[in-house]
Amino acid sequence: MGARRRNTLLLIERDQTRRLRLGTAILREGWQLAMLERGADALQAAGYIKPSVILCDLDDDANLRHIEALRANGCANATIIGLVSQNSVENPGTVDAIITRPVKPPELFELIADCEKRHAAAE
Repeated sequence: MGARRRNTLLLIERDQTRRLRLGTAILREGWQLAMLERGADALQAAGYIKPSVILCDLDDDANLRHIEALRANGCANATIIGLVSQNSVENPGTVDAIITRPVKPPELFELIADCEKRHAAAE
């Protein structure tokens, strides 16, 4: 599969081990990758990173507040997928999709492709 994509994925994940594990899978798939620990950091970086996909830890409540700001500050067209630890978490309406940990890379990339198709159809 890898090396076909040139889009940038921004991974916001507070847990370093999960961030590195998931980041490795994302790089193997050919994405450019930016990794940050907090949504607040993403607000500052999003303007120059210009991600097409944002994968955001929603178990950190502070990140929920930053998603709307990310959409308003240069990431309006980005696909935003929330990372959660429980199946019971519902989509807060500010993200395009939710994926439950532990994340299986094939499921993640299928979800990204589905979200991108929906975005393209809506344009």
